Amino acid sequence: SRSLPVSVPQFELIVPGQDGRPAFVGYPRIHGIALDSALAGNPGAGARLAEQIGKILTALHQTTLPWVVHRLLPLRTVLDWKRSYLDLYQIVRQQVYPLLDPPRQRIATILWETFLRKRDHFRFEIALVHGDLGAEHILCDPARNQITGILDWEDACTGDPALDFV
Repeated sequence: SRSLPVSVPQFELIVPGQDGRPAFVGYPRIHGIALDSALAGNPGAGARLAEQIGKILTALHQTTLPWVVHRLLPLRTVLDWKRSYLDLYQIVRQQVYPLLDPPRQRIATILWETFLRKRDHFRFEIALVHGDLGAEHILCDPARNQITGILDWEDACTGDPALDFV
């Protein structure tokens, strides 16, 4: 499927930066307000909106990858993801550990190494993921209690669908 059951930006203006990547883009306004603002005004709306987000993520994660990979994104494999976590762990050891006392360093080591050793953490089918699905990137119409759009696809990639639930 090439479409989601929600609006996403349809770029009409792309201004390239010096590095060739877009420096600025423009698209027609997508109706709605940020989910975090909508929930602040009506906390009881959360269950209905959560169900809609689940359906949107299901459609996103089932998007046909060959179409996505060939036209939009490089394919990142499970092994690529594991390598990126190993690289991040090395950076954390170099830059963060010196700021921690020894007991906290030991706790961090146990958490990181347990995560990296567990095979189940790296048994997932690669899917299209948004990569930065915060409440500020989900638009909704509070009067209709309806999700209307998903913004900020800059971090979209192929990876573990669980990323979108973090």
